[in-house]
Amino acid sequence: MIQMINMLFLKIVEMSLTAGIVILVVLFVRLFLRRLPKRFAYTLWLVAAFRLIVPITAASNISIFNMFVVEDISSELSGIPDGNVVETEDAAENWNVIDGKLTDIVSGQAMQGYVQNGVAIVEANTENVKNTSSVKNSGFVSIMAFAWIAGIVTLVSYTVIAHIRIRRKIQYSTRLFDNVYECDSIRSPFVIGIVSPKVYLPFRLNEMERRCILAHERFHIRRKDYLIKSFAYLLAIVYWFHPLVWAAYRLMCIDMEMSCDEKVISEFTLDLRKEYSRLLLAFAANKRQFPASPLAFGEENTMKRIKNILNYKKTAQWKLIGGVAVLMLTMAACATDASMDEAIAPVLDMTFEMKNPEIHDTDSHDQEEQIYHSIEHHQAQWAENSKFDLEFYSLDYADSEKIVFHISSGLFEYDLKSQKLTNSIDLKALNCQAVQTGGECEVSVYQDSDHQLRAVIKPYPYSAEESYVYDLQSDELFAYDTSLLDDYILFDGFVSKYDSAVSEAMRTWRAAENVLPLEGNSYGALYWGPGPDLANLCYETGEQKWELFRKEQATLPKLLKQDDSFYQSFSLYSGREIGQCLIDYEAFYNMHDYAGVCALSTGLEYSDELWLEFSERTDCLSGGEGSSCSEDEKEYLFEFTCSDESGENGQKVYLKFKYLEGEGWRAEGLPTTRDDG
Repeated sequence: MIQMINMLFLKIVEMSLTAGIVILVVLFVRLFLRRLPKRFAYTLWLVAAFRLIVPITAASNISIFNMFVVEDISSELSGIPDGNVVETEDAAENWNVIDGKLTDIVSGQAMQGYVQNGVAIVEANTENVKNTSSVKNSGFVSIMAFAWIAGIVTLVSYTVIAHIRIRRKIQYSTRLFDNVYECDSIRSPFVIGIVSPKVYLPFRLNEMERRCILAHERFHIRRKDYLIKSFAYLLAIVYWFHPLVWAAYRLMCIDMEMSCDEKVISEFTLDLRKEYSRLLLAFAANKRQFPASPLAFGEENTMKRIKNILNYKKTAQWKLIGGVAVLMLTMAACATDASMDEAIAPVLDMTFEMKNPEIHDTDSHDQEEQIYHSIEHHQAQWAENSKFDLEFYSLDYADSEKIVFHISSGLFEYDLKSQKLTNSIDLKALNCQAVQTGGECEVSVYQDSDHQLRAVIKPYPYSAEESYVYDLQSDELFAYDTSLLDDYILFDGFVSKYDSAVSEAMRTWRAAENVLPLEGNSYGALYWGPGPDLANLCYETGEQKWELFRKEQATLPKLLKQDDSFYQSFSLYSGREIGQCLIDYEAFYNMHDYAGVCALSTGLEYSDELWLEFSERTDCLSGGEGSSCSEDEKEYLFEFTCSDESGENGQKVYLKFKYLEGEGWRAEGLPTTRDDG
């Protein structure tokens, strides 16, 4: 059993080297196809998949491997090529042919074999076969094979958990028509399913938005992209140790989406193209889904896709013919093996390092000191009436002088003595805006012996390649490198507010999870007050309180309307309790914020025209006393007093609140003068 696993692992490694060369060729040819429709680049990835799947292919004179002889790794380890055959290029100089046997001139040893095209083909003896077997059973290969299997199991487990989480989000979805469903717990559209794929849409999309999204997702289904992406991800799991395979998977997904965009917009008017581009931007943060994510409308390099849409035009016929020729030639050259007559010399020396692992170690002191170049970044932007996403706010560092915290839009440093924000960085520009389906960006703060701070920022999904290191003293941003954290120690002074030792008063959903233990059984906590305005976000330590966002430090003028993602996030939290939903609905109504009222209501359709009309109203609600409720306590009728802004001319109005499974408490539209209860 162990021998079979070792042999399989060695074959996978061998195929990965061959496929790596093909992927590099595809990347090179892809540059020449960049001005052609993206379906050419998308099709080109088939040959990379072919090389990762098929171990043996036909030989041809046009193969790119005529430049190399790629030998079997398992054979290289044992000194005997696969199939127990030795090939030497010059039979005339090194071998004598006597009575059908080949005799080595140097050693005088006779072996069974023959000469073909000037190449001596020598059959290995039994002892060499035993050597091959011993290598395939060697401890080093077994360890590497075990690590390979462990990596596959880890990724498969991670993928299963990811799909379970997605399925939980859509378990209360409502069928709209055919295979299209609406779900209030998702915030961007996607296709999921293998046997019977379904399209899931957020609630409250207008007709034009729905048309654009469904055209995109239905073309994915018609082209079977959901099967192709799943199979490509499976190959990436099997070859998880190969960075070029992951790069190919990523680029294949981008080409898939861009080719789908081109097909869809080719049938759209200019107005629909603009709306399509706006929707892509609106759902851009969806790319933070799990690596095995379903086909989502706004994923994969949004800005590049939008530019491609805006620059799209019909390609000339002669360019298409040339593209087809390049595509067919490349696929033929990459899908075939070298002709024996053309093979010249091996160029792969990886096996030498596998047999002599101690040689590859180098002295780090001989390397030149690395120079780091800072990355351009921007200060976080906010207005005095900005609101923050209630799902994502976190305290990342705290001491007696300053705190570091982040919300979905930015990372901030606040000086407790001067009582002002001293540093910030825009996380949206780093693809860290955690306001769509997926996960929050991860921030870890490190400090050195002089209490200088550096923050590691990891956008979702977390990977070192797309992470950053932010120096809070110098206000410099760098690409992630572990050496940047030399002499720095991870700050771990927090405890969870859910810890058994933490007082019950701290276990409120208005406080960030990380709290700082202080003397006297008190804690430092990031806490928000009666509303989601940034002005209500505070840092508290016992009786002391710091308002973190003062309007004199605002970097933007007062906003007319908040970001859509804020309302979506807010409705999830507000709907947990009838009392909270009642308070928040009244607050949005009295601010004449129609988008907020829609987020907490059923039966209302949002539009900019209705929002503008509602913003000009002057009436206000007050009171909010319960008038009646249903037997199961899932419906309440409340009585309000509706008056003008002076508080006069009040009249009684009524509004019903219902508990909806999967959504929480929601109001039924706008207040009415009739008691329908």
